[in-house]
Amino acid sequence: MNTPVRFGAICLLGFGVACVDPEGKLDDFSERVIDAGEDEDVDAAAVDDIPDATGTYLAAFIPSLLPSETVQFLAEVEVEDDGEDPTLSISMQPLDTDTREPVGDEASAEDVSIDGAARFSAVLAEFPPDSEGCDPEPDNPVVIPADASPVGSELALTVTLSGAIVTDELLCGDVEAVEFGTLGCEDLDGSTFGMIRVDDDVDPADLPEPLGSCPDD
Repeated sequence: MNTPVRFGAICLLGFGVACVDPEGKLDDFSERVIDAGEDEDVDAAAVDDIPDATGTYLAAFIPSLLPSETVQFLAEVEVEDDGEDPTLSISMQPLDTDTREPVGDEASAEDVSIDGAARFSAVLAEFPPDSEGCDPEPDNPVVIPADASPVGSELALTVTLSGAIVTDELLCGDVEAVEFGTLGCEDLDGSTFGMIRVDDDVDPADLPEPLGSCPDD
């Protein structure tokens, strides 16, 4: 049996991996993504309206240890905006690396707060608060079957997506992730994600090329 591997949001003591700080991660992300490609840091500006990003997306992670590879998902996003406390819910279904057919189980995050700059921090799986060195493991990791894995073996991950709704067709940002099992509790700091809108009933053969990070423009 293949050993699970995991990406995500964690709090480890004494292993060089810091506790996740969602607000801090959003601030760090905004300095990189707002007006990306310019030399100076730009604070995230408030938006007049949160983009209506409800729909179906092709999502992809670029793991920092394998920057030429992607882990792909078909994602469903729902944005609720009452004008005061907008939230986002997301479910992500792994896709076979060859056929891009759905495989394995979905991972999800519900009722994630969206701030005034359309940023969010969605925890799909995380370690228990008392974890040290990836022990104990999370109860519900994000599991990537071997058929959907760029390394050809099952991955079981903790995952936090710290990003922004850029437009009503694009979400992107950073992935806080740790792999434990095959790589032995490896921090995947520097991983990124991108999500591009597709038709609700899209045929796997017609899916576009994945976007695994925020575009420069």
